[in-house]
Formats: sequence, C-alpha cells, structure tokens
Amino acid sequence: MKKICLIGMFFLLIVSNLYPQSIRSFYKYDNTVGPVEDFYSLSFLNSVNAGKGNTGIASSGDISSVSINPASLKIDKKYQFYLSYNVKTNFEYSIVPEANEKYAQSQPSFSAGFAYKINDNIQTGLLYRNERNISNTYTFFGTEDTKINFNQHKITVPFTYNYKCLQAGVNLNLSLFHYYAEGVSTVNYPDGLKYLKANSISLIPDFGVRLTPAKMVSFGLTFSPAVNFDNNYSQDPPAVRNYTTTTRFPMKLSAGAEFRTMEDKLKFSGEYRFEKMSDYPEWYDRNDFNLGVEYKATEKLALRTGVFTLLNAWRNRADASEYDMYYLTFGASYMYRDFGFHAAIVSSSILKNTKFSHSIINIGTSYDL
Repeated sequence: MKKICLIGMFFLLIVSNLYPQSIRSFYKYDNTVGPVEDFYSLSFLNSVNAGKGNTGIASSGDISSVSINPASLKIDKKYQFYLSYNVKTNFEYSIVPEANEKYAQSQPSFSAGFAYKINDNIQTGLLYRNERNISNTYTFFGTEDTKINFNQHKITVPFTYNYKCLQAGVNLNLSLFHYYAEGVSTVNYPDGLKYLKANSISLIPDFGVRLTPAKMVSFGLTFSPAVNFDNNYSQDPPAVRNYTTTTRFPMKLSAGAEFRTMEDKLKFSGEYRFEKMSDYPEWYDRNDFNLGVEYKATEKLALRTGVFTLLNAWRNRADASEYDMYYLTFGASYMYRDFGFHAAIVSSSILKNTKFSHSIINIGTSYDL
C-alpha cells in the first residue's frame, strides 16, 4: 500500500510568498507552503539583474527589469525584444529514513518580452516569465509514489512614466497557476489517484518609483498589495465534492539605492525587501537584503557580482538555519551592435552549503531597434 499523504500538503508549491489562512469548512482547506519550495521554485529569469545580486529597484534596465521595479524600464530606441532561459541543479533529501524527496526544475523555464517607447516620457511592453516552477518526486520505501509539477506563469504589462528626475511605474500582472500530481494517496483511495490538478488565475499589481536627484545616485521603492484567491481542485477518480484551498499573497515593500562613479562605469546597489507574513502564526515577517556591483570593463563588456538572502520565515523549526539561503551571483553582458548577450550564475552552494543548496545558470539576449 502506498504511503497515505495529506492532500493539502501537495498544493504547497504555489509561491514562496503564499501563506495559509484558517480552515473555513470541511471541504475548504488552506494550502501550506513548505520552506524548501519557498526558495527552490524561484527562477530569477532577469538575466542582467540576477548577476548583480538580483538588485534593480533603483536601476534602469531592459524589459526584464520590470520584474523587480516597474519604474525601471528605460530603453533608448523605439523597440526592444528580450529572451532568456535558465537551468537549475537538483537535490534530494529525506525527512525520515523511509521517505525521500527529489526536487528538480520543471522545464521549460524561460522569459520572453518586448518593450515599446511611446515617447520620451512613456514606455510600455509585454513580458512573460515562468516565474516559479518545480517538479517533485516522493519516494516511500524505495517506490516512487507521488509526482508533482507546479508552474506559475506570469504575464506582465508594465507602464512607466518619466518626468525629469522621477520615474513612476505600474505592473499589471496576470498570474496563472498550474498544479498537477499523480499518485496522491488518500484515505478513500489508498492506491493513489490517477491525477489531482488545479488551475488558478490571479491579478496582482506592482507599483514602483525611481528617483534620480543627482547623476551619481538613484533611489527606488516598490509596493505590492496583499491579495487572496481560491484554488479549485479536480481529481480522477472524481471526488464526491471537489475541495478548494485559499491562498494569500502577503504585502511586499522594498527599497533600494544605486551609486554610480567613474563616469557610470562602476555601480553599487543595495536593497532591503520586506514581506508581511506574520499575520499567520506559523510565519515570521520576511526581511531580506540584496547587494550588487556592476563594472563596465569596456564599451561593450559589463561584469557583475552580488549577494542576496532568502531567509527562512517558518516559526518553530529546530533546523531553521538549514533553510536560510545565502546566494552569491556572477554575471556578464556583451553588446554587439544592437544585440545584448547576457549570462548569470546564481548559487546558494558557495557562501553556505546545506542539503538544500542549488545553483542556476541563466542566459539571455536582447535586441533594440
């Protein structure tokens, strides 16, 4: 007989910023986000920003930069096209000796978009990214019992307005969540369901500003409101009544600064990011920091590095420090005519190596015309 699993635990992949609410009724549960899925599902598909500590709140950038601050979009020509792709290392760990979990990336993991400069003051565009993806295999007593795939597809329409030293922006984000599991066992179906799936859609806006009071310094601020939505499940064999989970996105607030010197050849970025997750007893508020450096070695070549944190936000875990991620990043860009070629490495295995450490390689290209 396969291991009987709690179904509610298998929708734990929704996003790292989700946290559970109280149970409303027998067939309406609240999803739980595990501390591993909390960080591993992130893609970091903005290949320029990822290389400099995932910073960019106070920077200007290409269409991918709006994933950090909608006020960051700034292209010189009329149009820009962008494409990036990444791969991530796998890992395995065991909660108990007879149970093993394997975490892998759910492919394909990519981002694509274009930007349009309406005039000197207004820019917009369209950006798709597979912001979160994960594939889990649960093995009990040497047998693969349960396979789970989760993807968050995000479609963003940014609007950026520039007035003198101030840029303001808003992202209209349409998030599509797709969850699919095979072999989930329940009390009524101990041999496992053929599938358990859910598809959800949510609209979550982002707001941002960027202020450049002097040539050598910029400041940025972003805000995302808290949003709740329901996830409706279906299964085969069908249930007497399908159940739903309620998911909540916490409020997010981030601030950052960028300092430029050597005629803009050398740039330093520092950021603080806050997520209001303590409304639920099992979570702390999240406080993370990002630091990044960019150096323009030649007219065509830029080099980057940085560090950032994704600290554990779960309360009452004896092994809480195992889930603290300290990322070290490296990146580079090479410009050839109207093309930009970008690469980044994001790794949590160098500064602090734990059983959950992993690395991401990201490549991207942009074309302006």
